Amino acid sequence: MGRRLSWPTKYTKVEPNKESTDRLIDLSGLDEQIFSDITDTAIIAGSPVLFALHNYPHNKHSNCNINFIVLNKDRYIFNKYSDRLRTYFDDQVEYEDETMKIFNNKHGNSVQITLSGVKSPSKICNRIKPEFLQCWFHRGDFFSGPFSK
Repeated sequence: MGRRLSWPTKYTKVEPNKESTDRLIDLSGLDEQIFSDITDTAIIAGSPVLFALHNYPHNKHSNCNINFIVLNKDRYIFNKYSDRLRTYFDDQVEYEDETMKIFNNKHGNSVQITLSGVKSPSKICNRIKPEFLQCWFHRGDFFSGPFSK
């Protein structure tokens, strides 16, 4: 039987960078205030965070969707920010159910809010494949996994 590989799971806080935050706000298509309000309680994980951190060339018409993930099945927060996004996007809902709502931003990409039962950002990121996308943004801070630095 083969040896089981163990991947590092430690996440590191990345030095705050206004340009990276501005790039992430721009990718979302939201204004700074609503973006800040939502990410005060929800996280963004994966490719948009990596794009913002590393200033990858990004065509706003390419597929770079933003997913705000509300942890701990916090229905109150999910409903509060779902309603704010609905108002912000003039009631233009692409898809909705009890745990997810999807809107289209000004770039034609999806802005999604998801209700998750997962309790920590690292548990969300540990599920993301490929591993270099294991990073997240929360409360103005970026966190990077061992492969996304």
